[in-house]
Amino acid sequence: MARTARRVLAGVAGLAMIAWAAAAAAGDAEDILIVYHPGGSVAFHSPEEAREAFLGEVRGVKPGVYLDNDPNQARFVGAVLGMSVAAYDTYWTEKIVHEGRPAPKRLRSTRAMLEYVAGTPGAVGYVPRAESAAVAAYGERLKVLPWSPGPAAGR
Repeated sequence: MARTARRVLAGVAGLAMIAWAAAAAAGDAEDILIVYHPGGSVAFHSPEEAREAFLGEVRGVKPGVYLDNDPNQARFVGAVLGMSVAAYDTYWTEKIVHEGRPAPKRLRSTRAMLEYVAGTPGAVGYVPRAESAAVAAYGERLKVLPWSPGPAAGR
């Protein structure tokens, strides 16, 4: 009986951790701005469209992401794409090998991300909302879509 009670308590604790992680991920996602080049062939009107771009599902789009050891990368792929950095890398390895898709551009900083997106037609990237002043400095060279988790986020 005591063993059963411990299992039930462990299960409840596990569910509580999952709920907490989901709430934290939603909060992290709200702190992200999707930035894209205004001259590209694709305009992003919803978070789901942007999400598909980072998953390589939109032709003609050139996603920019941070290096794997950057906390922004882990926060983004976890909160927005619903996977770990390792799973995202594996996902892209399969896309590259099986579909011949070009890999996302790996960038070292917010400044590098903004320069890449502003200077590359078809580019899409993301930055922390805390960097909104840096984004604003690019004016019309960037379009911005604030990320808001919807029913498809973290699928």
